[in-house]
Amino acid sequence: VSCGCGNGGDCGVRLGDVPGNTAVFICQHIFEKSRPIKLVMRDSDGDLIVACGDADHNWEVTPPRVVGLGHMLERDLRLHHLNLELGVEANLIGEDWIVSKTPESETNE
Repeated sequence: VSCGCGNGGDCGVRLGDVPGNTAVFICQHIFEKSRPIKLVMRDSDGDLIVACGDADHNWEVTPPRVVGLGHMLERDLRLHHLNLELGVEANLIGEDWIVSKTPESETNE
């Protein structure tokens, strides 16, 4: 996902402005609607990841699913206003999104 600014896509991108058919990797729990969305990441490659935020995933046994961003935006309207730079994640704590660098981006600095 690129912001289209010409700066290599590393500035923020508001999810509500991204085309709905943009691919998003989601965890099995989000796919099955068994847990709420509590983690949104934009990795250093610009890929979007939406997950429940719990640590009990085994991505090799249950790999992420790919859906269109529009499905996630319809499911949780709070996602529209998230603005994510490359290498940033947003964790839902209570009713607030707490934005920080991803562990991957911190080790690459």
